[in-house]
Amino acid sequence: PQNTLEGFLLAEEEGADAVELDLYISADGELVIMHNPTTGGTCGTDIGVEDSTLAQLKELSADRGFRDTEYAGVKIPTLREVYEELDRETVIFVEVKSTNPECVRALAALTEEFGFYDRIVVISFHFDQLVLSRELMPTVPCAFLASNIYSDTGEIISALRPYSMALDNSYSEDYDEYLSVDAKARAFPVLLWTFYNADGLDTYMLRGYLGLTNDLPYRFASIGKKLE
Repeated sequence: PQNTLEGFLLAEEEGADAVELDLYISADGELVIMHNPTTGGTCGTDIGVEDSTLAQLKELSADRGFRDTEYAGVKIPTLREVYEELDRETVIFVEVKSTNPECVRALAALTEEFGFYDRIVVISFHFDQLVLSRELMPTVPCAFLASNIYSDTGEIISALRPYSMALDNSYSEDYDEYLSVDAKARAFPVLLWTFYNADGLDTYMLRGYLGLTNDLPYRFASIGKKLE
């Protein structure tokens, strides 16, 4: 199941060198992992993540679509649990979905507690949250999430470069080659999201992107070995 500890551990088993998760802060200040601002998509029961306490969220099961499998009953994880359980070598891409600055402050505090400045990358569609992350954790890489940014690449790069941020853009077969060439010409790091099948993965990997977000860790691992 997505955004669960069990899902992250399975990705590690299948060869992923990084995982991506979505971050909110509960009503009582705990960092919790959930894709949407409400729980209905993965839990069935629909409550607001940031309107609920951690105890209320832990009463739910994040197993929608998996209730007849070994993953029945899995719980909404906290970021602390992810920090504690994942392999120390796995990079964690933390997408800050929350617009609450306290979410970033809590992220900075937890990351300092664990000493994981070299282990995480902060990404977000919310530019202000990334600016705050750079202020609180200046050594932690950041990337601005965008959708279908191709014709305005130069303008976006000019805006992000002063903050030492990368661009994490949705990919399109129609414009990908233009984006990769434009970014390379400016010596600017770009990541792409999200790949749901393996078609042409080797081509994208060879174009020099910093990373490719995907749901296929076992296929990426095998392609990476082949390209080596």
